[in-house]
Amino acid sequence: MIVVVVIIIVVVIVAAVMYSSKRNSELKEAGKIIDRPSSFWELEELFYTTADFDAIAEEAKAGGFADTPVDATLRPSAKTMDFSHADDWKATLKYQGFRNGEHCYKFGFTSWSQYRGIPQSLDTMNMTQTALEKIFLRADPMCAVETRRGEFKTKTNFI
Repeated sequence: MIVVVVIIIVVVIVAAVMYSSKRNSELKEAGKIIDRPSSFWELEELFYTTADFDAIAEEAKAGGFADTPVDATLRPSAKTMDFSHADDWKATLKYQGFRNGEHCYKFGFTSWSQYRGIPQSLDTMNMTQTALEKIFLRADPMCAVETRRGEFKTKTNFI
């Protein structure tokens, strides 16, 4: 009896891994996600571009997130764009000012729910970040991106 239960558990785990791998392959082939470093959700991206916030906002409104299951809220007066996916995660794009002749924007995930140390919605996080990168490239094909470790305060839940 125990052997049958173990076999069923192994089959379910293998099926879940195969489904996840197939889904990621399909999303990559469709250009909706890219390969990212492990723990990419803990990294911030700085975009250096000639495009002002209005140009970025127009690209976003023109369907930049149409194929991405995310809520994107523009706050033009604060030069900020907020992103969320259900109660799973939140992210923000914020204008950082004019530096060395270019506009600078910072994107990063600000909170996420996790299971065993990994965010539950990695695919939508990756899709959102990929869509945002494409928006910047459409607005300015010479846009430069700098990636750095984010600064976070964490709470450990022992239960």
